[in-house]
Amino acid sequence: MINEIEALRTLKGRGVFELHEVHESENNIYLVTEFVHQDNLFNILNNLNSYLFSKSTVQRIMFCILKALSTMAYFGIIHRNIKPSNILIEDEAKIKIINFGLVTCTSAPVSSFKICGTPGYTAPEVFLGPYDERCDLFSAGCIFFEM
Repeated sequence: MINEIEALRTLKGRGVFELHEVHESENNIYLVTEFVHQDNLFNILNNLNSYLFSKSTVQRIMFCILKALSTMAYFGIIHRNIKPSNILIEDEAKIKIINFGLVTCTSAPVSSFKICGTPGYTAPEVFLGPYDERCDLFSAGCIFFEM
């Protein structure tokens, strides 16, 4: 089963925030990631009226999100918590997906596919089981609707 560290190493430079180092102590694991100075989509949507996004801006943001999800699907990675607060907006043409704490892979046993995610962005099949990487597409569709 894939974990957050493996997923970040696999996806390095492919639309996700970058993991630089991993340090382990007796009781903790520390992840050293890139410094992230961008705002997340949740804050942007709440600070602005979402109708201020032009159609072309929404298209560019969605293109970047879908490209990152396509790459994750290629590697068999399911994020399971795609939502606006986990999408960093660097500029209209670049996003980074963060928070891989619920990540799993398509090759994991179905019994490990627990019910998880954020209400309002979680695909119905997550509750009904089994599910696959398409549950992340449902979440992206919710984001698209919200923008």
